[in-house]
Amino acid sequence: MNPECLENLPSDKPPTLADLGRILGLSKRAVSQALNERDGTVKVSAATRERVQSLAKQMGYRQNMAAAALSTGRTGQFGILAPVGRMHVNATHLASAVDAFGEFGISPIVVYSSAKSEEGQESNLSALIGARLDGVVLLSRQPHFSESHVNELRRFGISIVQVGSTVVSPDTCHYLTDRKQAFELIFEHLVEQGYRRIGAMVGGETGVPGSNQRSIAGTQTRMAILESVNIVRNRGVDLRLQIHDAFPNEAGSNGVHPLYSPGYLCMQKIISNNQVPEALVCQVDGWAWGAMRACAEANVRIPQDMAITGYSNEPACSATNLPLTSLDEPFEEMCRAAVQELVHSVRENRPIKPQAVVMPCRLVVRQSSLRLET
Repeated sequence: MNPECLENLPSDKPPTLADLGRILGLSKRAVSQALNERDGTVKVSAATRERVQSLAKQMGYRQNMAAAALSTGRTGQFGILAPVGRMHVNATHLASAVDAFGEFGISPIVVYSSAKSEEGQESNLSALIGARLDGVVLLSRQPHFSESHVNELRRFGISIVQVGSTVVSPDTCHYLTDRKQAFELIFEHLVEQGYRRIGAMVGGETGVPGSNQRSIAGTQTRMAILESVNIVRNRGVDLRLQIHDAFPNEAGSNGVHPLYSPGYLCMQKIISNNQVPEALVCQVDGWAWGAMRACAEANVRIPQDMAITGYSNEPACSATNLPLTSLDEPFEEMCRAAVQELVHSVRENRPIKPQAVVMPCRLVVRQSSLRLET
């Protein structure tokens, strides 16, 4: 490092690539390649990359994005497509993804996706393409953001990773949790508590009851539950399972919020049919809270008369009068891994390997599922 060059830098102007090169005794091109972590005509060692990046951070160097776009075909801009309206889960995903980008000094452009039709997603697609992004993270991608939208992003040279969605693209790098392992944890816990007659509340068809069609999340949940129950049964446990369909209710019911009303209405039906199980496994936390309200109105005590579990471990799970046992997904780890893969692939000018990266969950046990001593 040349201390004299460092001392002679003007204090009222940001440092340039040439300034960094003079201080380190490197060419402007070598400095550029070290900062962008890509190969080129000049060989740059890992040690040199570290020196350049350390000095750039120390001096507050900011890349000229317009110049970078002209020379590399990249803008250095990244984006996040984040759905809205599903309680804290998306907010947790979004905060984790933004923080992960921040570790690279990147402020991502966030597009909020609330459209409930494929046609309505066109504006989101236009926003992502218009921002001239190098890459985008799809958070909990909605079914309405279809494969044609994903392929259109790729056509414009935008790299893609996906986090946490039940909608899977076959040629996308997808970070998700192992649903079978998740429900296996839940059923093992309930069996340890001595419960054998267990109900499961899963998503039914997205329109009216009575149809054979089911939501993607509901279908995947049903399959994961059946697989995990078979694993427990193969260990010699006499576990009896009853699956109950929950249906969306846009307007809510009896003052119950639409996010909770599927569980509320489903539990009312379970109670009226005299099908109350020893324990109830719910597809989402909101449905568990709706079911708990229906139980309170019918004098079904939790956990004395029926234990209950949720899925997602939302903050309120530990804040209510009766804390809810729930499955905790590693949102932060999934987002960090996805962002790292996306940024490195863009900077190294390499394609992202299509794969499903499955991450383990943990069960947070609380009072709602613990068998009380009698």
